[in-house]
Order: sequence, then C-alpha cells, then structure tokens
Amino acid sequence: MLRPEPVMLEATLVGPSVEYRLRGSVGRKGRVAAVLSSVAYVSMNAGLLSIARDDTDPCAFSVATTIPRHADFRSTGLAVDQAAYATIERIVVPGRLELDMRPARRWMPEVWAKFPDPALIRRGISGLRMSLPRNINYAGLGGFVKDGHCPEDGDTVGRAAQPLVFSAGKFVASLSSGTFGDCDWARKLIGLGPGLTPSGDDFLSGYLVALHAIGQRDGACRLWAAIEDCARASTNLISLAMLESAAAGLGNASLHAAVNAIISGECAADAIDRLSRFGNSSGWDALAGVVAVLESAAKHRRPLAA
Repeated sequence: MLRPEPVMLEATLVGPSVEYRLRGSVGRKGRVAAVLSSVAYVSMNAGLLSIARDDTDPCAFSVATTIPRHADFRSTGLAVDQAAYATIERIVVPGRLELDMRPARRWMPEVWAKFPDPALIRRGISGLRMSLPRNINYAGLGGFVKDGHCPEDGDTVGRAAQPLVFSAGKFVASLSSGTFGDCDWARKLIGLGPGLTPSGDDFLSGYLVALHAIGQRDGACRLWAAIEDCARASTNLISLAMLESAAAGLGNASLHAAVNAIISGECAADAIDRLSRFGNSSGWDALAGVVAVLESAAKHRRPLAA
C-alpha cells in the first residue's frame, strides 16, 4: 500500500559537493537512482546525491538526515526511477519524501599534513599493519593492505588484481620522478569484483585520495583524465560518483581520518575500525589503494611536496 503522505525530513549535514550539484542541475529535475536500507541515491543533472541516516559516514555528495537510525529508506515508498525535484532549499520525491535542506551544516574533510614526512609514513604503515584485526575482508582487495600479500588460488579477484596492484605502486614512483607512467593497470581495475561499488573501483578511490594527501594533486587529476572514459563505460553510477569525488581529493570521513593518521605516523586503529564498517569490503579495498600510494611514496628520502 502506498504511503498517504510523504516522509518529512530535515538535512543535518551535507558534503562539500552538494550545493554545487543542486545549483548546477538543469531544471532541478532528477530521479531516484537506488534505494538501500540506510541510504537513497538521487541522480541530478550535475551529479549524484546520497541521502542517508545521520550515522552514515559523510562523503562529498552525502546529505545526512533526521530519519530515525532504525528506519529503512525502502519503507518510505521510494523506488528506482521515481522523479525527484530539488532546489538549494528542498529535495522532493512527490508523494514519498520531502527533505528540508536549510538546517544542514557543511561537512569538510580533515586537512592533510602540509609536508608529509616519509619516515612518519613508514611508521604509520607499520603501525597500521600491527593493528590489523583478524576480520580483515579478503573477499575484495583488502588483503593487499598486508605486506607481501599473495591471494589464494580460489581468490579470482585477488589473483586478477595482484599484478595491477604492483603496477599501481610503480605508477606512484613514476610520478615522483617527474614522469607519467602507463595507466592500463588502472583501467583494468575499474569494475573488478562484485558489489555495489566493485573492489577495483574502491581501491582506485583510496588511491586517488592518497595521491592528493602526498601532494600529487596533478598526478591524481591526470590519472583520472586518462581513465574517466573507461570508468563511465564500465562501472555504475554510484561507483562513478565516488571515483569522481576521489579524483578531486574527496573520500568519506573515515578514509580521510585513516590517511591522516598514517601520514602523521600515528595509530590508525580507530579510523580503520570505522573504515572497516564501510560497505561489505569497500573500506578495506579503499585502504589497500591508500597503502599502495603511501608505501611507494615513503621510499623517498626527503619530505614530499604538498
């Protein structure tokens, strides 16, 4: 039975890309792209919006709301392809949802350390590996967080990714030497693995954010320019939105906290615990991308430029 009245919600926290996506959407008309228990995705002309419970990790395009934490977005009557309308003040799915944007505060990720020190990064990676829990998810690419990880014979995703992860480390070295290596490894990672956001995409998201963290903003932008067409052709709308944000240096809050802890040489246990709860294996996959960048960057003997 259809709900007689729409669910009325208020926004509590919005990511840094939300206002741009609302203002830049032609005609302010969009559609519901996906509905999960804790989040609903609305596709606008200027990009995707993630409408979520307020206990969900914020990201660049997320809108945290006052929906009760035990509530399920699927029970609101939202369904894929329903029309959505948005202004800077309100998002409406007629007859289903009305979201008041005016009360929201803006979330911004932590600022990176200005001059990442390779010695601190090495200490941070060592501390990360010492604090890894036993429940690390090997279903995706999370195993590559460990030193010398070799996927088991039955791990088809891990086996396919192993040479690509190795090439990812070499690519960081090429950027550090002032060259721009081949990007075929990154194209092959796009869409690799199961899930709403495939493991290869999550790895690349963490990788792109980490490039920004070590001062390789230009490298991240050039890498994304080289693989963007492939991503648009080979992955889904939600994963594409996360990759686009990562290319601009924006991941989710727990990813930023983990990266900052590692490059500061601090214990990242709390941040990793939060990140591990992100998706089925997405947090671990993204962390593997972070480690691929930081471990290669930490081989430098002098501080990295920010």
